[in-house]
Order: sequence, then structure tokens, then C-alpha cells
Amino acid sequence: MLLAWGPATVFVWLVGRIQDDPPSWTASAVFGALFVVGGYFGDRLKERRRARARARTAADQELS
Repeated sequence: MLLAWGPATVFVWLVGRIQDDPPSWTASAVFGALFVVGGYFGDRLKERRRARARARTAADQELS
């Protein structure tokens, strides 16, 4: 997660520079962290759904 946080912080700051209203580095770091953590939780939810689907498929095959 830390390796993704640095580039996300720089990306948020650069987007702000394009819009002529750059956020401070602190704000960029916070938004970058939120972006990375949100992506992490999204991946965890997706994997959890996949695991449930696999378990459901395995249970259906055992009943057949």
C-alpha cells in the first residue's frame, strides 16, 4: 500500500496543478491515501465475492 500511496499523492497534486488550484502536499497525501485505501477495500470485496461464489459452486457440485 505504501508503494502506491506516493504516486497517488503526486497524481492528486498534479491534477490540482492543471486546474490552477493545487492542493497542499498534506491534502494531496490525504486524498492519495483515501484513493489507495478505497482501492484496497474494493479489491478485498471483489475477492470475498469470488471466494463465496467458488464455495457455492463447490457445495452445489457435492450435492449433485
